[in-house]
Order: sequence, then structure tokens, then C-alpha cells
Amino acid sequence: MITDMKAKSLVAIPPQIAKKLSLRKGDLFDVTISEGNLILVPIVVRPRVEVEKMEKELAKFQAAEAKAEEEALAGDEGEEEEAAE
Repeated sequence: MITDMKAKSLVAIPPQIAKKLSLRKGDLFDVTISEGNLILVPIVVRPRVEVEKMEKELAKFQAAEAKAEEEALAGDEGEEEEAAE
């Protein structure tokens, strides 16, 4: 698809692409250049407090997942010992 640059370096994203990516007016983008190409990556900015809360929840989840995996491995080892007897 081809689009043009307007005044003040504004580039319109074709409606079909915006719809496919669920883009809305006011969305933010990380803009970079890679190998001569302009790259637009939609981003979401969240308040630090919200990010810290999500990080704590993720850490709890990861700890619970690691504990469950350890318990599963310990259970497998116990079954192997019983089978050897």
C-alpha cells in the first residue's frame, strides 16, 4: 500500500491496516529506522504503579510455577525409586 507524507511530516496509516491492527486515534508508536526502513511499533504506556503491581503478580506466578515443577519432578523421582524396588 502506498501513502504520502503530509505537512509537518504526518503520514496516514491506511484504514485497512489501522483496522487490522486495532489502531485508534491517539495510539502511541515507537518509531525507528532499520536497514533503511521506517518501523512503527504500537506501544502502550502504563503508570509506574500499575507496572510494579503487574511485576509483583508475575513474580508470584513464576514462584508458584517453579514450586509446582519442583514438586512434579520430586514425584517423578519417587515413582522411579518405587519401580526399581
